[in-house]
Amino acid sequence: MVNKLLFMLIFINFQAQLAIAETQQIEVKNTLQSFEIINLPDLNIWAMKTEVTWDLYDIFLLRLDLPEAEREKEVDLNVRPSKPYYLPNEGFGHSGQPALAINYNGAVKFATWLSENTGKAFRLPTEDEWEGLCYADIPEKLDEHAWFDENSDLMTGAVGTLKPNEFGLYDTLGNVAEWASGRDGKKVIKGGAFWDVKEDIH
Repeated sequence: MVNKLLFMLIFINFQAQLAIAETQQIEVKNTLQSFEIINLPDLNIWAMKTEVTWDLYDIFLLRLDLPEAEREKEVDLNVRPSKPYYLPNEGFGHSGQPALAINYNGAVKFATWLSENTGKAFRLPTEDEWEGLCYADIPEKLDEHAWFDENSDLMTGAVGTLKPNEFGLYDTLGNVAEWASGRDGKKVIKGGAFWDVKEDIH
């Protein structure tokens, strides 16, 4: 199963007059990398505008936010994964592509690291949050919004290259599937993937 990451920053919005499309750029400390979050005042949350890319996940995986001398030291596996022998991008490309083949625990650890690095409280969405954001407006012309078997050439697509949903979020359906925290407390996979048929993109 190829899994993507969609992290949400929970933020109680005291400024209801803010436009729904207001965005903020988040800088990753000790790197040149940044990413965008979007304000969803009706839901009192902020969400990452696109899927997590390899450009961002590599910082966590390869410890690129640490001084070079620190990167080679033995890693605490409770905090970060061990350094891989190869980049796990399945040959689909790297820069601008969604991070994939990340297990649930890896996704949770990434969210914890990102929270500590940026000072923002990132986490995986709950199943209800995910459905509220990502089922909001399943379009008739799905191929304009989602990568699936008919338009993907059975490969992932670069994030943000198709149309966003009504909340301004990209690739919430298709491309690579997403982890969420289920209603029963167990992990669930949502959204469908680039190899799925249209009927399974949900």
